[in-house]
Amino acid sequence: MRAGLPGHQLEDSLRLAENYAFLGLHDEAFDTLTKNSVALAGYAGADLHLWRLRRELGVSPFLEVLHADPRWAVLLAETP
Repeated sequence: MRAGLPGHQLEDSLRLAENYAFLGLHDEAFDTLTKNSVALAGYAGADLHLWRLRRELGVSPFLEVLHADPRWAVLLAETP
């Protein structure tokens, strides 16, 4: 991942989580998404990046396989 660039880290993490989900590695996908939202909270301007994360969670077709998992609702609730 690209260090020091929260927007790029967000993109990288989302793509990684999508790949994990596509491969059926749901635990890894959730771990990646959870760590991503926690890591972004410490950056200046995090609100914009967290908004992008929440939007992407709702529209990514690759993450749809995660929607039936109980952790999905928890992830959405914990992402501002």
